[in-house]
Amino acid sequence: MNNHQYLFYFTKDYQECYEEWENGKLIHSKVTALGTAMFELLSFCQSDELISYALQALSALSKNETAELLGLNKYEMSLSVTYGIRNGYLAEMLRPKDATDIIFYTLCRASLLKQSKNLCVSVCRRCGQYFFSVKYGRSVKYCNHVNETGYTCKQEAEMAAFGKTITEKEKKIRKLYLRAYHAQRRRWDKAEITKEQLDIWSANGRMQRDCCQRGEICEQAFAEWLENSKDCLPFSVSIKSSPKGHKKSTAEAMLLKPYY
Repeated sequence: MNNHQYLFYFTKDYQECYEEWENGKLIHSKVTALGTAMFELLSFCQSDELISYALQALSALSKNETAELLGLNKYEMSLSVTYGIRNGYLAEMLRPKDATDIIFYTLCRASLLKQSKNLCVSVCRRCGQYFFSVKYGRSVKYCNHVNETGYTCKQEAEMAAFGKTITEKEKKIRKLYLRAYHAQRRRWDKAEITKEQLDIWSANGRMQRDCCQRGEICEQAFAEWLENSKDCLPFSVSIKSSPKGHKKSTAEAMLLKPYY
C-alpha cells in the first residue's frame, strides 16, 4: 500500500513550500512567493461564499485589523499540522486534505505574521489585486504578478518612472519567451524534467530573449531557437513517476500548477 502525503508550510525567508512524499521519500517540491497557492486556488474555487470570505479577510488584513476581526471562527476548521526540521529550523507544516485547508491556513498564518509586523497585505496600484510582501522599512506599492505584456506591475511602474515605454516588439518577444517557459514549467510540474534542467533552459532562454530585444538576432531566429530547444534539455535523468493507479485529486493538481 502506497503512503502518499502532502505538506505545505511557510519558509524562514517568507516564502511558501509545497512537498509531495511517497513512502517516506520526497518526490516533488516547489517553493513559490508567499500567497501563491492561495491565490491560485481561489481562482479555481467554485464556492462564492469562500471567495467572498477570503476577500473580506484580505481586506481586513490590509487595513491592519486584528485576527479577531477576521471572523476565522465563522467556519469549522480542523487543520492537520505537524512539525519538522527544514533548512536548520523548526517549521510548522500543514497536511492539507483539500484546497480549503490551504486557503484557511494561509490566512491564519498571514494574520500571525501581520501581528508580528513582518507581513504587508496590499492592493496593487496598477492591477488592483491583493498581494503579500515582507516589510523591509518601506511600503511596497506594486505586485509581482506577470500581466499580458510579459512584465510585472512592479517592472512596469519602474519603467514608467524612468519614462520608458514598452514597445510592441518587446511585448511580442517576451510573449514568445513566456509561452515557451510556461510549457517547460508544466513539464516540471508533471515531473518530466528536473528543476536543474528548467533553470538551465530558462537562463539560456533569457539570454536569447535579451539578444533579440537588442537586435542581435531576429525574431524568427529567436522563435526557431525556442522551438528547437523545447525538447533538447541540457541533460537527461530518470524521473520517478507517481505510483500506478494513483490519481491526484483536483485540489492536489491545483497545488502543483504554477502561478504567474
